[in-house]
Amino acid sequence: MTLLGDLTRPENCTELAQRRRIRQILDARGGCWACQNRDTTVMAWGRSVCQTPKRTWPACTTDSRQPAFTLDPDQLKDMA
Repeated sequence: MTLLGDLTRPENCTELAQRRRIRQILDARGGCWACQNRDTTVMAWGRSVCQTPKRTWPACTTDSRQPAFTLDPDQLKDMA
C-alpha cells in the first residue's frame, strides 16, 4: 500500500475529509470564531472578531503579520 507522507491512502483520505469539514465550519462561522487570538468578549450571531484591530480572516492565514490564525481545538469540539 502506498504511503502518502506517513499516512496510508485511506488515512490520507480520511484526514482530507476532516480538513474539508473544518474548513466548511470556518467559512460558515468565520475564522475568528475558532482562533485562539479571538476577542472572547465579542460574540454575536455565532461569530467573533480578532483581538488585534484591523486583522481579519482569512488574511491572517496568509500575510506574515502577527498574531496569525491559530486553531482553537476546543471550539471545534463544541461543534461536533
